[in-house]
Amino acid sequence: MDTRTPDGRRGWEPFSILVGGQTYAGAFQMVADEVQVVGDPGSAHRRLGPREQPYLAAQALLAELYGLPDARPQAVPEPAAAAGPSGQAAARPVAPPKPPNNLVGLFLLGLFLLLGVTLHLISPYANTPLVFAFVLSGWVLAVMAHEFAHAFVAYLGGDKTVRAKGYLSFDPRRYADTGVSLVIPLLALALGGIGFPGGAVFLRTDLMRGPLWRAAASLAGPAATLLVLLLLAFGLDLWARVATPDLLFAALAMLAFLQATALLLNLLPVPGLDGFNAIRPFLPRAWIPLVRRVEGPAAFAMLLALFLIPGVSGELFGYAIRLAAALGVPREAMQVGWQAFHFWRPQ
Repeated sequence: MDTRTPDGRRGWEPFSILVGGQTYAGAFQMVADEVQVVGDPGSAHRRLGPREQPYLAAQALLAELYGLPDARPQAVPEPAAAAGPSGQAAARPVAPPKPPNNLVGLFLLGLFLLLGVTLHLISPYANTPLVFAFVLSGWVLAVMAHEFAHAFVAYLGGDKTVRAKGYLSFDPRRYADTGVSLVIPLLALALGGIGFPGGAVFLRTDLMRGPLWRAAASLAGPAATLLVLLLLAFGLDLWARVATPDLLFAALAMLAFLQATALLLNLLPVPGLDGFNAIRPFLPRAWIPLVRRVEGPAAFAMLLALFLIPGVSGELFGYAIRLAAALGVPREAMQVGWQAFHFWRPQ
């Protein structure tokens, strides 16, 4: 069945690949000698070589989109019910991903500011869930800064696909992964008060100009987190000099503490975290398949250790408090912010 559009292009054709027992879905189309692919992480395209087959090239591109550049993807056959009159699989039109909407980020920023003003106006140290909401919205904004920094440095280093994926926008949904960006960070925040790294950008390290750029792209996120921490510390120090601290002051101190925990966690040399990704470009290529297999389990094991092994989270908190305090965040304000953040706990 021919799926060419009136202007001579082929329409979008859905397809899936199987990697490591997991199915990844997407769609591709041909425009002249260029194959274009879309998937959940974003989109990619490249020109075909003289003997390259479009479908195989689309499989490889989709694997790269999902962060599996070294994998050998297998095609997943389309269901028989989708077959056209000739017996070939009928293509179902798939629209390219929607462009990023900067209004989403602006709405979140407006909510953060509104909650901040409200906290400043209510009683000095009221037990209110508004502190939790304020810190959570501020945390998402900080994660956006972290992931934007990853993408921006990757773009400078040669990965121009980050623009098509929407990573250089003010839309937090572009950095969202249900497990990595929502479930785990929320559990870590609510249950343990830990600024667990949350957010995901799929970078094309093969397009970057050498290992130094790849390492720089990995360290750009923690650098942005450090910048947020410095700005918060500077603002709190200035506030304490000219005005009386209140509930908003304590909430900002709690947010600064979370940035400190996130910075320390991100810099740990654990597979899957930025600290390890900064040294990964310099490792022997033979190690990469093993690293890829242990990335997810290693990060999950670290999270379990923080919650289940006595003393581990206490050590992290101690270092984070000392770091934030050294930068000018008052310890007593962090303590008040911690208690106000966990509003459901007895005071």
